[in-house]
Amino acid sequence: MRLQIKAFTLVETLLTLMIVSFIYMGLTGSVKTSFQQVEEKVFFAEFEHLYQESQKIALAKQTELDLEVSASEIRTPYQTVSIPASVSVQDPKTIQLDRAGGNSSLANLHFTTQRGVVTYQLSLGNGKIKRVSSPASILLESLVALSLFAMITTLLLGEMRRSRTERLADFKEMEVLSVAQMALQTGKNSLTVNGIQVEVEKDAQHITVYHQGKAVLHVE
Repeated sequence: MRLQIKAFTLVETLLTLMIVSFIYMGLTGSVKTSFQQVEEKVFFAEFEHLYQESQKIALAKQTELDLEVSASEIRTPYQTVSIPASVSVQDPKTIQLDRAGGNSSLANLHFTTQRGVVTYQLSLGNGKIKRVSSPASILLESLVALSLFAMITTLLLGEMRRSRTERLADFKEMEVLSVAQMALQTGKNSLTVNGIQVEVEKDAQHITVYHQGKAVLHVE
């Protein structure tokens, strides 16, 4: 009976684990990135709301109001908004709102995210705020990562196929040797088992077993 090779070798198992791990890390990274994007959108919406509410408070109370932007939070005397870990402030500063709710300091705010730079242009006087986004090269990075993944996967699958081919060849050789030994033990000059045929040639001093014209066993 022929041997049926179904189990993976240690090398194939390790290579499979590497591929699965790479895919898992890619999916985990995608989920994390999606969560960060939602968190960033919520933060920018909260900041814009805080700025507009601060203008209303300054106008209603006819008082100057400072909006302090630090590395970890944006603070007014009435409210604080925390800055997510995925967002960094390029230039922490204090924005001064006058009694009319206008901006009395010419300043722009720059926030850096994984998707690029978000700039808030603060108009002098009327205090209007304008948001401008400068996207990073996400598409290029994604293509590079995808190409790298495809290359690694191709190499690993090629190695798995090569390893399996070598193992099949080794087992085929073992089968041929087994049939050759059976032919010697039974004293037959020709023997076929499971499609494997061997021929035995004898002389006074040597016995040679051939398979497909190639000597596979030689006994002196």
